[in-house]
Amino acid sequence: MVQKASQWLLAGIPFSLCFSQRLNGMVLLLYLLAVILQPDLPGRFRRAVRLRWVYPFAALYALQAISLLWTADLHHGLDVLTTKSALLALPVLIAMDGSVDGSSPGKAAAGLTAGCLLGLGWCLIYAGNGYLASGEPAIFFYHSLGRPLNQFNALYFSFYLFAALLFLKPASGAHKILETKAFRSGAVLFLAAGLLLLSSRLFLLLAVGFFLFKLAESLLNKGMPGLQPLVWMVLVLSLAAGIWFTGFSRERFSQVWHSNFGVLEQERFSWDTPFNGLTLRLLFLRLGLETLEDHGAWLTGEGIGDARSEMNRMIVDHNLYHGNPYRGDTGYLGYNFHNQFMELTVQSGLPALAAWIWLLVMAWRSAPSGDWRLPFLFFLVALILFALIEGVIERQRGVVFIAFFLSVFMKIDRYADQARSNT
Repeated sequence: MVQKASQWLLAGIPFSLCFSQRLNGMVLLLYLLAVILQPDLPGRFRRAVRLRWVYPFAALYALQAISLLWTADLHHGLDVLTTKSALLALPVLIAMDGSVDGSSPGKAAAGLTAGCLLGLGWCLIYAGNGYLASGEPAIFFYHSLGRPLNQFNALYFSFYLFAALLFLKPASGAHKILETKAFRSGAVLFLAAGLLLLSSRLFLLLAVGFFLFKLAESLLNKGMPGLQPLVWMVLVLSLAAGIWFTGFSRERFSQVWHSNFGVLEQERFSWDTPFNGLTLRLLFLRLGLETLEDHGAWLTGEGIGDARSEMNRMIVDHNLYHGNPYRGDTGYLGYNFHNQFMELTVQSGLPALAAWIWLLVMAWRSAPSGDWRLPFLFFLVALILFALIEGVIERQRGVVFIAFFLSVFMKIDRYADQARSNT
């Protein structure tokens, strides 16, 4: 009974993340209770802490916690550490969960797929009502689309939809409806349309790359049905045409194409300095390097609670836009470095960066065999690229999602190793 509840709650973790952080927090607490109530708690805990794949999670969290010792803003540091607690809690819980087995990735992916489809559907209904009231088409695009899902950031929402696309076929055994080709085909089209509306350049390019890979695979694999290449070719052309003919998406790609990299050489800026997403992130990377160099903080970082205040100081010093009192905004104040590798280095130094890279390398080496292997490797590539443009473990919808799926896949790889050694 308890293990059955654990399996349902495991699938409920990614499902609830699609809707709100509060709902996800409740599901996580119930999952904690279900794991604790399973038999032989001390024995399961001892076995869990001996699993090698748990070590990089624990090392990363421990190094972040240690940097509290030299943090001036202790209150903010504790807030950040609380947000990142899933980095330690979820791997340990999943390692202790006796119900996690080879079928768990399919159940987790089914929960993610259900959450993405229902969440995206609700967003489109909400946007449709808004469009009828205002006549403004922008409500269907980018950050505006995820607004009804507790302000779901467009990049994170895109990451979820892309992961659901990757995992859809190998998860088909988790539920009867996923075994239906018509449902899977409709889900692929719906998720791809959601990616187009969210207009994340990174995940649109990754989706095109994934569809091209599937097209090449179907052309090279003579055992596949004859219609497979045609289906993937239609998907590639449809998504590419959607990017080109959807004005909002085309404009976002055009902005990057016409980037003014000369602004990166400036020492002082004004409120109307022309930035786009790429040049702004490159500037933040430069500011992070300047912070580490100026304070000689490569080994220890600034402290987990002080990275934000250092970023704010650099923004003011370089006269980046930091708010207009008449508009009541704060400009770039409060932003992070929009690069997880840099964020960790500024927070806790090079040891934390090394632990993060260790985690990614171990995840890559733990890629499961069979149908899950390529989708998981695509997922990891997407995660690494996403971490280069965003602080992916600086908010709940990032840290829980990443810790959850990495832990599930890394644990089933351990089961696969045991099975191979017994044969």
